[in-house]
Amino acid sequence: SVHAVAMDNSKNGVMSGISTITATSGQGALPQVSFKLPIQLAEGSVEITDGQITSIDLVTGGYGYTSAPEVEILGGNGDARATAYIESDQSSPNYGQVVSIVVDESGSGYDESATVQLIGGFSKVQPSGTGAQARVVWNWSRGVYEIEVMDGGEGYTSPPDVTIYGSGAGMHSSIGFKASHIGISSLWGRFNNITGHFIYDADDIEASKIMVNIDPASIDSNHQARDEHLRTSDFLDVESHPIASFESSSVEDLGEGRIRVNGTFSLHGMTRDISFDAVRTGEGETPFGDYRVGFEGELVLDTSDYGINAGPVELVLAIEGVRQ
Repeated sequence: SVHAVAMDNSKNGVMSGISTITATSGQGALPQVSFKLPIQLAEGSVEITDGQITSIDLVTGGYGYTSAPEVEILGGNGDARATAYIESDQSSPNYGQVVSIVVDESGSGYDESATVQLIGGFSKVQPSGTGAQARVVWNWSRGVYEIEVMDGGEGYTSPPDVTIYGSGAGMHSSIGFKASHIGISSLWGRFNNITGHFIYDADDIEASKIMVNIDPASIDSNHQARDEHLRTSDFLDVESHPIASFESSSVEDLGEGRIRVNGTFSLHGMTRDISFDAVRTGEGETPFGDYRVGFEGELVLDTSDYGINAGPVELVLAIEGVRQ
């Protein structure tokens, strides 16, 4: 897996470009590039009467919103204004969705060509955006060593700071787990798809920040039937809760490369405060011509705190970031 930082291809004052590139390769074939967003964007449509915006209907409320997006109405005289509202009650089945858009000023001069865009509004997920295209530069001896941007896309509101290497076998970052199997043996597995970023400065460790998104549907315990069961409403219920996420609130320097990370973890539609210790496993220049830092940490989650009946689960985190 590889990554790229967003380009600044400004369009109408909105930051545009790539947020994350994940390149996967198979033996004897050139890698392909795909783009992933751990959110679903909300969409709306306008209702017009006598050239004025009378209402904005939700086509889809999306999911993953932790702050309301900005509503941009295109067309007419550009004088219509509207406000989007999200469901912030974490106990609500609509949590993280845009639930309504209220027209504040009707404006004038609008016709059937008018459209509405919802921009930004995220704090625990990757920047929004669509349309980016790229190709990898690759050979057998060096592997993937460059990403060539073909089209920067549009609507990307901000670039990530340091991208965590995401999915695929042999990835540089991983989240594994260990749980009891019917009280007799230990069950090991991992989540194959993770994204996120972190900010780390060895001279100001307490200013560090980390954000990680996990795709619960990517759970892999090396047993297909069991994994399918774990994805159902009996356990992770990935259809209703497609994202698990962690966002730090503070980082403490414990000395000798050890840190304590405090923050909130969201799983199964519930959010709880957690903390865990981590150790810096390495830092420095690499043969790939970049500068990296790695951390490892462990914590035990009581799944009942998240409405799941699976007992205590030990998470093992290994995270590697590249300096930007």
